Amino acid sequence: MHLLKVLSAAPLLLQAAFASPTQHDERSASICGSVGYDQGKFLLNKPECTIAQCSDLCKKNINCKSYGYGKRTCRLYSKCLKDTVKPSKGSPYSFYDRACPCPSAVHDQVYYYTFKHAFYHAVYHGVVDHDIYHGIVDHGIYYAVDHAFYYAPDHYDSIHDSLHDCAYNQHDRTRSFPADSGTYYECQAPTTSSPKNAFVQGCADQNLSAACCVVPIAGQAALCQGVMPDTPTATSTSTTASTTASTTTASTTASIAAPTATSTTASTTKSTAAAVPTSVRLRLTALDGSDLGYVTNTFSPYGHRQATNDVSQALIVSYDSAADPLSQLDLTNMNSATYTDLPYLSGNVGSASSNFDNLGPGNNNGVLIGASLSTPPGGRAKQVDNSYGRRLGGPRNCESAIWEIDPTTNALRPVWINTDGSKPTVFVLLFGGVLLFTGDVSNYFASNPTGTTALTIAIEPIT
Repeated sequence: MHLLKVLSAAPLLLQAAFASPTQHDERSASICGSVGYDQGKFLLNKPECTIAQCSDLCKKNINCKSYGYGKRTCRLYSKCLKDTVKPSKGSPYSFYDRACPCPSAVHDQVYYYTFKHAFYHAVYHGVVDHDIYHGIVDHGIYYAVDHAFYYAPDHYDSIHDSLHDCAYNQHDRTRSFPADSGTYYECQAPTTSSPKNAFVQGCADQNLSAACCVVPIAGQAALCQGVMPDTPTATSTSTTASTTASTTTASTTASIAAPTATSTTASTTKSTAAAVPTSVRLRLTALDGSDLGYVTNTFSPYGHRQATNDVSQALIVSYDSAADPLSQLDLTNMNSATYTDLPYLSGNVGSASSNFDNLGPGNNNGVLIGASLSTPPGGRAKQVDNSYGRRLGGPRNCESAIWEIDPTTNALRPVWINTDGSKPTVFVLLFGGVLLFTGDVSNYFASNPTGTTALTIAIEPIT
């Protein structure tokens, strides 16, 4: 492993040796690869990025002085790292000043090495039979995972929980799921002897027992959603993935083909104008016109957003005001008091049952407003890390890119996607002190006659 790191760093050392005096002085004063957490103030937050794309975004933004990367998310900062980052060895995020050499070569090689030689011993890999599961395999080669809890859970909680949940708890063993519509977990282990990061994508029934599909993060070359127009196209991204995979295995490239295509389709429906982040508070008003305050930057004990009359505790979110139309937006949490690694305001499903993913007339299902990782615009609810799921100790379905803004009234509303792709009319409520939305307000009031208030949300620019 140490030899691999040295070899990977060699091109960067040569590059530094021949740099101009100005470049050399700038780089020598830079902090490169610091591990820790930011202070919650950033210029831009973009999901679904590679570290190379993150570095490139910073260099193209004249206001960017440093950037951070972790959990496939890129953040740009207006200050250098010494004023931005609090070091912490346990953090999954790495930070770089603008002048640092692009860390992609070192990062990707070491990442894959760790996955290949450590994670392989924790699970059993098998290729899904094409003759039996042709509908799935046509999306790409999948690795089936068995013996998912080889290591003791008290040492490797994240690996054990994620793979165990996917293999045994969440899915009917007689069904099959392609990667672009299945479960999406991130596995993070606390030591270097176990996998740094991996993804569980989809599930397939193999030999009458459920199995999950795993690919390493280093193989993921998904587009940064909504980034600048000169970001690599889908074609160049696929080429990058193929190049990376050629140093490892050809099957890794195939296994990520479907998710990459999905991300590309979603992102290209948006305007190609450069992102213009705008920060706002979220004002709450009852239907009778009475003021209910703001969405709070804190959470209930179960990971739900609440209401507050204290403007100092109001949640501040940012969004891309250059998007056209202003729909299917991700709202980035700028000042969350907790769950700071869950960057998006989201709708979190209240139950693990798929029946609760649907809103509309005839049911009193409610989707709770909380925080999560990113889900694709226009897509159905997916199991990604979210505030409610963490509180319950297991993943829950959610949607993040659901927000729509009326530019004439500043009204903000969620646009939920049911499992059949329909978009029901929804109503935002305050119930028991927490915020949620439902598709049948009368039914919900009948089931919860006290402590329920219907309301509207509007964005309030910060002046």
